[in-house]
Amino acid sequence: MAYIFLFTSVLIPSYFIRLKKTNRLIGYDYEYITIFVLIAILTLFFGLRFNVGIDYMSYYNNAEFHSWNKPQKGTGQLFEPGFRFLYWLMEIFCFPPNTIFILSGSLIYLFLFMGVARYSCSVCASLFAFFSSGLFYFSFNELRQFIAICIVFWGYQFCVEKKILKWIILILGAMLFHQSAFIVFPVYVFSKIHFKKSILNIILFSSLVLKKIGMIDFLCLILSYLPGHYSNYSEILKYMVSDSGSGIISYLYLSIIFVINNAGWRNTYFNDKYRNFFLNIFLFGAVATFVFSDIYLVVRLLEYLLIAFVIVFVDFIKFCKKSKFLYIFLCFVIVTFFCNIIKYSFFSDSGSLLKYQTVFSK
Repeated sequence: MAYIFLFTSVLIPSYFIRLKKTNRLIGYDYEYITIFVLIAILTLFFGLRFNVGIDYMSYYNNAEFHSWNKPQKGTGQLFEPGFRFLYWLMEIFCFPPNTIFILSGSLIYLFLFMGVARYSCSVCASLFAFFSSGLFYFSFNELRQFIAICIVFWGYQFCVEKKILKWIILILGAMLFHQSAFIVFPVYVFSKIHFKKSILNIILFSSLVLKKIGMIDFLCLILSYLPGHYSNYSEILKYMVSDSGSGIISYLYLSIIFVINNAGWRNTYFNDKYRNFFLNIFLFGAVATFVFSDIYLVVRLLEYLLIAFVIVFVDFIKFCKKSKFLYIFLCFVIVTFFCNIIKYSFFSDSGSLLKYQTVFSK
């Protein structure tokens, strides 16, 4: 019930935040105040939890026992420099252990809202997509990576504007919090690609075929050539299975792309370089997630691309309102994604997310 209360208290105020057609805040004081309040609510909800999420106690104990600057058990790896800096700040100012979650949450939601304000035309719809797609829940279990994901999300503007130097600096900055950010660097080329309608349809239908083919052995071969500890995943990949990318949501991702690609307003959509870019990376993320849905590592890394859904979904809503048939499909999509929220809030026990409690109730 705590999650439903949070979503309600965030989505309703966000509905009244208006954006210019140039994708920037209009600038009324109450809108900036509302944005600040929403970031504060989400940060406090994220930061004041206790023992919620798979890795919670690991991060908590690193702060409590001052072991954050030592190689971690299991991996033998040090935390990335940016995350160690957060721990260092906590020790300098003698903050309690759970402060690491408040600091991490503030970075996640600051960059998330900066990206939404930069690219989206509806804060409310983007937040609904963020919650209903499961990305919000994943952030509870992927602390460092989600900081990097939101930094990259905000920095996608450098890809669209073809500012390669700023994009490189952005990737290096994201890698200060999670090394996996380096895999996103090649998406720079997506800003130059305009898929033809037929090609995009072939990609979508091909994914249905590839879904039936075992891809784990092929992926293990690729991972075996990667440097460092990443090559170790080739040995354990077969045991790292998940259903995160399977089910009706993955089919809806492909259906949304198919509708956008084949609707009459396709040319208007693709002539916008930002819309085209986010559709491209969401296409790649959705197809790869669909094909490799049972491989946890792949699904986790593809979240760098799947976060584009918070932008694509807004445009999908806007376009579906122009057709009665598509409007019915839109209603079905919204209801299904709302059911996904209910599933994660009341029935999913991934990472002890159901047992939400605060530091005050421990």
